[in-house]
Amino acid sequence: MMGPAPASERARILSNYGRLAVTFASGLLIIRLIGGIDAGMLAAYLLIVAITGFAQIGKIVLQESAVPILGASWAGPPTRAADAVATVRRAAVLAALIGGLGFAVFTIFAGSGLGEIASGPLRIALACAAIQLVASSLATPALYGLLVSGRVIAFNVALTAERLAELAAILLTVWLVTDTGPNTGLVAFYAGATILYCAVQALVVLAGRRTDPRHRESNSVGPGQPDLALLRNLVGYNLLIVVGFLLHLRLGTLAVTFAYGPAGTLALGMAFLMMAYARQATMGLVIGLDASISRMREEAEASRLLRQSTYLQAVFAAFPLVGLWLLAEPLLRLWLGPALTEGSVRVELIAWAVRLLIVGAYARAVSEPWMKLLNGRGAVGDYAPALFRGALLNAGILGTVLIWQPPLGMAIVVIGSAFSVIHLVVHLWVLPRAVARRLGGTAGRLWGIAVAPLVAAAALAVMCLWLPGSAQWIYLPVAMALMVAMMHPAARAGFADKA
Repeated sequence: MMGPAPASERARILSNYGRLAVTFASGLLIIRLIGGIDAGMLAAYLLIVAITGFAQIGKIVLQESAVPILGASWAGPPTRAADAVATVRRAAVLAALIGGLGFAVFTIFAGSGLGEIASGPLRIALACAAIQLVASSLATPALYGLLVSGRVIAFNVALTAERLAELAAILLTVWLVTDTGPNTGLVAFYAGATILYCAVQALVVLAGRRTDPRHRESNSVGPGQPDLALLRNLVGYNLLIVVGFLLHLRLGTLAVTFAYGPAGTLALGMAFLMMAYARQATMGLVIGLDASISRMREEAEASRLLRQSTYLQAVFAAFPLVGLWLLAEPLLRLWLGPALTEGSVRVELIAWAVRLLIVGAYARAVSEPWMKLLNGRGAVGDYAPALFRGALLNAGILGTVLIWQPPLGMAIVVIGSAFSVIHLVVHLWVLPRAVARRLGGTAGRLWGIAVAPLVAAAALAVMCLWLPGSAQWIYLPVAMALMVAMMHPAARAGFADKA
């Protein structure tokens, strides 16, 4: 029996934003609670987040490759669907092995030096993170079977449960562990998170068995021959993209940890994390967009959806990110709390790091619909090489900083500026040109749609700069009103559809 009809675009977007709101709030609370235990524990958490980014290369490549592989089988015969899920299923096992080996390497070389965190508890936490990665890799075929078959709400519920497992673990640690020192707290938190996280993955697999019969085989041994040629093509380019993003987003934290110790980890790690949470809040429009586009056969239909998605994504990205630029320091003080702000953490330094990174974050956020379109059409090769070359340039700059080892403030200025300049070139110059070649039209048209909301948000922020400190918070209600006005169907149609 066929399952329920796929969710509409409106249901997809609403469920995306519901999930992002929960995960965003949970992430903020997790950081606040961990920081309340000890700054060294927070530094260890940020370091493990960076390490996880590199260890999960296989899983992220699998996720990016699964959508076009499974999406292409949606309207095909059952044998084609069986081949598609067989391809994804075997890739999931490989991703789990890569993740486990990656963590094993980092665990071997893990040492102390993060405040009061000893090497033993740090290794236990890394081992727990490895178990989580293996479990989620093996559950990925079931998870993305839900997404591609149109069960976006179930997909978002699963991802929300993953983050809530981590929040529940830190709450249990704070409430139940009597000796919440940094070492005990770190072990208790990661042990509890691993148990809950693995339970979530098991439920994802069970839910996947109830999805459309064309994707049910992604949860069992089943028939089907893997399409290795398609897998190699997609994995090759997606690997460039994933490694490129990791070199931008994770390597900086590892580099400053090596060069400057916990102070560098907290300064740059918190800046990247705050930027990531802000950008995450803008992603509700594009999650599942590649799956929708992969099912479209008319170029005009895909082009119209792309223009509307670009405009709405720019509106959702511009006002929050510009607001973060304006209010970075007071927001950080609210987030980190007195346990950290009264210690050795330089909130002003983190705030300036955030401001430097935001320019690149906007370029990345507004280009998400373009990447989703190319991914959904299996055309990642149109932009992957340029993104990877930019990441290599960024890695070279990080290497220069490590050799030079200027003062931490100067290092963050160099790292943040390089991040944003490279993202501007790749995401606002290379990507729109690639999309224009694929769909027709001009890159300037897409660029105009992407930049117009930023101009409006920046103008509002400049006006707020003239106000005294506390009065600058007026930006938030005014920005929300402008966002609502710019998202009105008449405004969207007048700008995006006629562009």
